[in-house]
Amino acid sequence: MTGCLPFRSEGADSFSFDPLYVCGRSGRKRIDNPIRESYNHINRGTIWKNKAPDREREDINMISEKMKPLVNNNSAIRAMFEEGKRLAAIHGAENVFDFSLGNPNVPAPQSVSQAICDILKEEESTFVHGYMSNAGFEDVRAAIAESLNRRFGTKFHQNNILMTVGAASGLNVILKTILNPGDEVIAFAPYFVEYGNYVRNYDAAWL
Repeated sequence: MTGCLPFRSEGADSFSFDPLYVCGRSGRKRIDNPIRESYNHINRGTIWKNKAPDREREDINMISEKMKPLVNNNSAIRAMFEEGKRLAAIHGAENVFDFSLGNPNVPAPQSVSQAICDILKEEESTFVHGYMSNAGFEDVRAAIAESLNRRFGTKFHQNNILMTVGAASGLNVILKTILNPGDEVIAFAPYFVEYGNYVRNYDAAWL
């Protein structure tokens, strides 16, 4: 599948995307509003094409069989998050307390905000916006190892530390490294509801 999503602004409160051209089994298809159409109908295994006046449906069998059950069972946590946004728009954000995704409900400490500002002011922009080593910045990993050793009496070295984009990313890296198709994974309940999906990403069985 190939496509292009050029963004086009239509004012302060609206936006749209230029048509997406998808190459699938049934040939080249044009989708006039790819974000809206795929979001609304991907769970049916189809993409709908705007075609006035009858909005004719065109099935494009582009979703893998492995993904179909996943898109048919959307994350309950994500659904709660979207519901929280909807309620906040109605009742005011100050009246809705949404802990669905674990977002913070208090401001970050001033020292954190100041450190971010200092980095932006003092570091070269090419460094700030550039790539790092796969394992993460060496000084950051060394600082984390020192913190762990000081608090828990361990003997970690920076080479024992691997930076990831959150816990989910780290778990997926670990599972991809150790799981073979057909392996079985057991977890103690209660557990984070996405764990099963992480395991099934690598064709293992979630028990």
